[in-house]
Amino acid sequence: MWTVCGELDSISELQECARRKFMMLYDERKAATPSITFPDFTSEQAAIIGVHLGEFKVQNYEDKLFSSYLIYPFSVFDTFLDDFVSDLKKLNITLKVGKKASKPEKLAQILKQLKGRKIKPNIDQFKIDLFDYYRIRRNVVAHNLPASKYKSAFSKIYTHRSDILSIYPNQTNALDKSMSMSYDDFIVCTANLKNIADLLTVEVGKSLNWEKIGKSRPSWIDYKQLKTMHFETEKKIGHIRTTVRSIYGISLTDKECKAFI
Repeated sequence: MWTVCGELDSISELQECARRKFMMLYDERKAATPSITFPDFTSEQAAIIGVHLGEFKVQNYEDKLFSSYLIYPFSVFDTFLDDFVSDLKKLNITLKVGKKASKPEKLAQILKQLKGRKIKPNIDQFKIDLFDYYRIRRNVVAHNLPASKYKSAFSKIYTHRSDILSIYPNQTNALDKSMSMSYDDFIVCTANLKNIADLLTVEVGKSLNWEKIGKSRPSWIDYKQLKTMHFETEKKIGHIRTTVRSIYGISLTDKECKAFI
């Protein structure tokens, strides 16, 4: 998730660099020629680079543009939730998530079932509310829904704006009182999704019983290769430790490794 989000963040940052440079050029042109309008300027620049833009008259386009950036991170997060459930099954933790569940339903179902297993990720409620607000903003632009759809969600999360900005102090334009989206909102949204994913993963990692997992003979261990080592216990331990570290980034003790043999 971090890798894919990082790539998508870079693409949006490149787009934002281009947009800001374009606006700088417009400001310079406006200073020299006060009579020129933004639609005129965009038509002129589009013609220079061979893009058939025509007359650009989209009102409040920045709000729509920044909202559209949210489509990608939520898509990646949805895939993360599916993969998370799939990975846990390989570790003997089976969660039942509805196939047609929406993103908030999936997240709620996962958190509820983890709690039932005494696994309680420490996710502040305002982070869940922030997740929900940006999800609705994403849906509004993706499905051309009315602004009324996100007003109550914004009012709910705005009461926690100081808490959010204390975590992301460089994104001071996020959650503007006017409800207009800014590029800072995109940054906060992606950071929040990554944070929720991290908190889920870390808490599960602390709760795993590796000896129990080993005794279940998980399918991701190459037992055929282990057999070729015959009575070489140290080599088997090394093989188990390397395999687990390469997949999960965790270094098991000798005792935990022996449970797989």
